[in-house]
Amino acid sequence: MSPEQFAQQVAKGAADHADRALARRRPDLRRAPGHRAPPPDELAGHTLDRLDYTAQTVARINEDLTARVIEARSLGASWARVGIAIGESAQTAFNRYRRYEAPSAPETGPQASPRRTRKGG
Repeated sequence: MSPEQFAQQVAKGAADHADRALARRRPDLRRAPGHRAPPPDELAGHTLDRLDYTAQTVARINEDLTARVIEARSLGASWARVGIAIGESAQTAFNRYRRYEAPSAPETGPQASPRRTRKGG
């Protein structure tokens, strides 16, 4: 499924959700989904119902996106590669998702790089 097809599916789901909510609020307006427009006094409520559905869908997609970022990082993908995959810079991806990574063990042993300190401060 292409992103455009998915967006259309979400829009249809949002409209169906809003139609069902309107039918619950106003049983006198029961209608087949996708037929008449809501009456003027219900336009804002209908739009807010569509917005609610869309926001819930976006939240779920963001959860899935975060899970994929964590998975990619745990498999060794660099922040640069993650950033490219999600259309962001490496720095933006790092800033957004680093808090979800498991803390890494401190470097020890001969491979650990020595800490340098600045003089006078």
